[in-house]
Amino acid sequence: MRFSPLKDVINDAKANDAYKYIKPFLPIMDMLQERFNRFGPDDFNVVLKTAKWCLDNKMYQQGLTIWIDANAVCGDLALIQGDYGVTLMVVDHCLANGLRPIYATTERVVKEDKKFLPMGIDNAVYNLYNILCQR
Repeated sequence: MRFSPLKDVINDAKANDAYKYIKPFLPIMDMLQERFNRFGPDDFNVVLKTAKWCLDNKMYQQGLTIWIDANAVCGDLALIQGDYGVTLMVVDHCLANGLRPIYATTERVVKEDKKFLPMGIDNAVYNLYNILCQR
């Protein structure tokens, strides 16, 4: 038997008026369900599998907080280091769960040289253009 809360939510929605709102999202939900099927409710390593799934899908902060929730107890020290955004989110998560974070962030120093940008293209479009051209 597979653990399928997503299917339960979909089935509940089909039984009432909410179905018309989620119908366009069913292909995405089916894809997510397929990915979640590898997790069983009685799986001893479900936390590690969940954290690894998050990392594999580039959800780094979520994977880290799942691992923290599974392994830390109130009052533990948490050593955290990284870029400002993720570090701030993880520190907030630790404080909300009674952990004592010790943390450091990195400082990003950037110098833009706009003389290399093609005329009339802003940075976001230029970065996207570069990414697409590398394929």
